[in-house]
Amino acid sequence: MKNLNFYILHVIALFITCHSAVGQDRMYFFENLREDAGLPYHLVNKIDEDSLGRLWLATYNGVYYYDGYDFRPFQHHSQNTNTISSDLCSTILVDRQQNIWVGTNGDGLCKIKPFSKEVIRYDQSFLGNQFGQKGHEVRHLVQDNCVENIWAATNAGLFEIITHSEDSVTNLQLRDTAELKTHLIQCLFADQNGILWMGTQSGLFGYDIKKRGWLDFQNSIQLLKGSISSITQSASGEIWVGLKDENGLYYQSDEEGIFLAYPVIANFENSDRVHLAFDKNNLLWVVGGKTGVFLHDLDSKETQFFPGKDYDQLPGNFSNYTSNPMVDRTG
Repeated sequence: MKNLNFYILHVIALFITCHSAVGQDRMYFFENLREDAGLPYHLVNKIDEDSLGRLWLATYNGVYYYDGYDFRPFQHHSQNTNTISSDLCSTILVDRQQNIWVGTNGDGLCKIKPFSKEVIRYDQSFLGNQFGQKGHEVRHLVQDNCVENIWAATNAGLFEIITHSEDSVTNLQLRDTAELKTHLIQCLFADQNGILWMGTQSGLFGYDIKKRGWLDFQNSIQLLKGSISSITQSASGEIWVGLKDENGLYYQSDEEGIFLAYPVIANFENSDRVHLAFDKNNLLWVVGGKTGVFLHDLDSKETQFFPGKDYDQLPGNFSNYTSNPMVDRTG
């Protein structure tokens, strides 16, 4: 199996690192995985990795996994109930038991068991509540580090799936405010301390899974205002947020929950969606700017820039239209 290192979507760009620091002429080689490399569908919505190093891709043409050589499909077949409920797959998650959770755009949630390849559908007939109603998109999935349940963000609200029970789903509605009623959850992140972070079009919210209560810093559950596109955590435990504004980057400065704007990275042009990830060296990858991808060292403040290309100029570089970086098991 190939050594798969760092991935950025919509077409997949594979990065292999050769040096250890931004300031030491770090070199990157990358490979584009798209139609001419065997990828059946070029727009990838979400990606995750299992314990065998296989990549699982959610696309609008079904689910695919990649073993370093070939892409293998999981697709919907109307006459076969042991298939995913729809090929319109918005998101994907590999849980700690190696189950593959697939969120669809309009047909609920599916779980693929890793060894038997049995598919379980969680739809309206199974759940009997808003989660499974036709037309509701499962937008994001995470597994927390506290009770290890699955959290699903849909356009009907936030749902907790109790993983030790096949038929237990709890609907956790966001606090009843007029502002939240009109905005969808755009991203989810479960941090190391048992906090579930939710980025919406109106701002950032935090939920303490252990205490079963909302964070209430400065008498407000809304910790950061604006359209949130990405949430991640550094090795030191700081929460970092990608926000649609003139700055784009924010970090949590202390335990009081205050978020501060991070000085704008040179040449960074903010876009509608800023996506963030920290690699094993605690280097920050900033993806989604209009000009390309940035690699930033928080200690030295040095930045390495990788310019993007238009899609028709590939292969040889990655597209300007990139999002959702994922760091694999090798870092």
